[in-house]
Amino acid sequence: MTGPFIDACERITGLSATLPDHDDTRKEWSADPAETMERASRVQAIFAEAPDANVSDVLSTVSELSHLYVENRQAADYLRVFAQHCSPAERVSFLETITSEASRRDLWQFSSSTSLPVLQEILSGWAGFEPVTRWADSNTEDFVRARFLDFVNYSYSSPATIAAVFRLPGLKDAGATLITLLGPQLASLGADKLFSIAQGLVPSLGNDELAPALDWSLSSLEKSTPGRQTQGQQEPVVYGVPAFIWSILGHADKTIRWRGAHAAVAIASHADGFLGSVFDRYDATDFSKRIYDHPRFRALSALQWLLMVALRLAAESPRSVLPVSRRVWNIATNVGLPHASIRQLAKMTIEVLASSGLDLPAEVSPHELTFLNLPKACVATKGYFSSGGRTDRREDARFHFDMMDILPYWYEPFGRVFGLRADEVAERAEHWIVDVLALSDDEVRTGSAEKDSRYRWERTQNDHGSHAQVEDLRSYAQYHGLQLAAGALIDAGTPVLVSPYDDESDPWANWLEDHLPISGLRWMSELRSPAPVEAVTYRPFSAISPRKPSTTDFDAQLWMDSSATRIVVDAHVDRSDTKQYEVGSVTSALVSPATAHALMVALQTTKDSSNFRLPQENREPDDDMDHFEIDDGEFVLRGWLKEHYSERLGLEKHDAIRRIAPTYTSAGHKFLLSIAATSQFGHRDIYGVDGHCISDVFAWSDEPDDNRSNTESYTSGVKTWVQLDDLLQHLSQVGMDAIVESRISRNRHSNAYTAREEGDDHEYDRGSSRIYLIRSNGTVETMDGIRAIGAGDSRAPGSGQFN
Repeated sequence: MTGPFIDACERITGLSATLPDHDDTRKEWSADPAETMERASRVQAIFAEAPDANVSDVLSTVSELSHLYVENRQAADYLRVFAQHCSPAERVSFLETITSEASRRDLWQFSSSTSLPVLQEILSGWAGFEPVTRWADSNTEDFVRARFLDFVNYSYSSPATIAAVFRLPGLKDAGATLITLLGPQLASLGADKLFSIAQGLVPSLGNDELAPALDWSLSSLEKSTPGRQTQGQQEPVVYGVPAFIWSILGHADKTIRWRGAHAAVAIASHADGFLGSVFDRYDATDFSKRIYDHPRFRALSALQWLLMVALRLAAESPRSVLPVSRRVWNIATNVGLPHASIRQLAKMTIEVLASSGLDLPAEVSPHELTFLNLPKACVATKGYFSSGGRTDRREDARFHFDMMDILPYWYEPFGRVFGLRADEVAERAEHWIVDVLALSDDEVRTGSAEKDSRYRWERTQNDHGSHAQVEDLRSYAQYHGLQLAAGALIDAGTPVLVSPYDDESDPWANWLEDHLPISGLRWMSELRSPAPVEAVTYRPFSAISPRKPSTTDFDAQLWMDSSATRIVVDAHVDRSDTKQYEVGSVTSALVSPATAHALMVALQTTKDSSNFRLPQENREPDDDMDHFEIDDGEFVLRGWLKEHYSERLGLEKHDAIRRIAPTYTSAGHKFLLSIAATSQFGHRDIYGVDGHCISDVFAWSDEPDDNRSNTESYTSGVKTWVQLDDLLQHLSQVGMDAIVESRISRNRHSNAYTAREEGDDHEYDRGSSRIYLIRSNGTVETMDGIRAIGAGDSRAPGSGQFN
């Protein structure tokens, strides 16, 4: 006998010891090879008898196979073999038998993932037989409804099983059938099962079916979940996706808020009225209560994140925000809720909408917001301002603030903006926490004790004033209490304190910047690129020398090995795996052509390449980079790139898909002037007058989340490239050449045991460099010779000279 029977026999006879054997009393696993072979021989005999078996014996045979249990596919394989030899007159009877209630335990409750594809295969194979077609049309849907919970009994197999349902002949609308079966089970199925069902369901649905299915299922879940109303509060008739987005925008975990924010932007960009439905939830929220009395919902945080979404949409899809502009305006001008961050986000949203050219409602006047959320006056005082200590010594305090991490690092620095002591700020915040938000010491203490065990301790700590990933109720009260007190001080016209010894920066704007998205109208995650398709990104560490970079390695960092039109002029790239790591960098500057070769030789032959640094553009006389530039007769070394350095992440700190840092390097001001270029997004993107891209900054990171063990290599980095023709044009105009350093260091992670095992002395590698001169005539010069960019080094035959 051939086909599936032979395949099954080969799998059976190929098994070794330690196989399960179970009857009604579920025997323990047996490691007896003789017993294993005996069971395998019986299974082989059953398959040999299949062509002559009767339909009435199918279920008893399947039950025997499940008790013999040599492998988990054997019952399904038996059905396949039996069907191949089943006479046409018995086909319907066979189908009724294997889909009956009596078949549930051995075929569907534990083996749906293997049995269902076989049933689909049998029905498809018999599709030309009219009685089977009539049976499928009449019975398949009833069978799926009866066995649905068996199909999703195991999370690991549900995706494949659900996908098989869609292929069953006779099921006219598999998606609708499964969704109606799923709805009543939403509140009882665990998260793992729901996720696995979605994995099988979503790929099989059409795009036009996904949104209604999601909205319907979420509405069913919300309506069927008890205890969702706050006492005395009318629950609005807004269900489904908008309510879900509103709830996760106020989740205690900020990484989850960011997931909701990204989802909201994507949905609102393509669904009219969606943002308004989310704002309906805001309108129905009593900010003096935790909505639904849920310990992990943060109402003011939800509004803050919602306005951040509105601001992002105003820049990308202003028409989606226009219907809620009146509500955003009301938030910005609400004197009863003078939340500094929320008010600023609302103000910025209206300003961006106004710049879009759309007609705003008559009562929305952007000009009236010009001086909103700005200090009305400032006062300059000589000498050092003392904040009066970092503690709250008030004896009549109604709310007790964190004197370890909050008062010294949140309240005291803010107090300096207005010349207030930390306890004076605390007293103002206390009013908003206790009298307006109705949060007491006891309630906050209880709420904070409800920290979910899902989170590690460090994720909930505001250590040294950091903003924790998980916002417990005490941190929520202290953060938003401070924001409300800040806005109230601005409304009262309190002057900001400006010391005559400070620089010209605005102390209020500096403080507020930490409570806004840092990247303006684009989020940092949108500036993150995929890992570049380069050898350094995907080549395994085993393919490179642990110590000695090759000329090709240095060239690759500048793209000289792959591009004749673009060149990398600044970069920093980290690459790591469990045993070793690599750091690569590129820097560049301008050098006088007459002395460029001498500088290249001097830098290339220095014993330690970390002893020098190429300068960046110096636009100010007292710039910190000034001492790296050289201007001494014919020896000129000048910067042309500008680093945009920032350690601030603002509200984007816990965006899990951001990963990249805000610091980057772009072409400097003089470069833009010399070629009449324009820039966008803080000089990240530079364009010529004809619209072509001259230079771009791209940053990436595929570093795994810290919850995952690092078992594979990953890279992260930021690179600035420029079109070669535009660079050469700039060099010609300023009469300079470019000098470029490509630097690589390779080391092993500090693991003495690994070093001993692999015979490595574990000496730290400070790195090595290769110096390049980019001449304005389009040639590149190194210590190895001169070549056209994109060509290899070569010597003229017999001349000893480089071409």
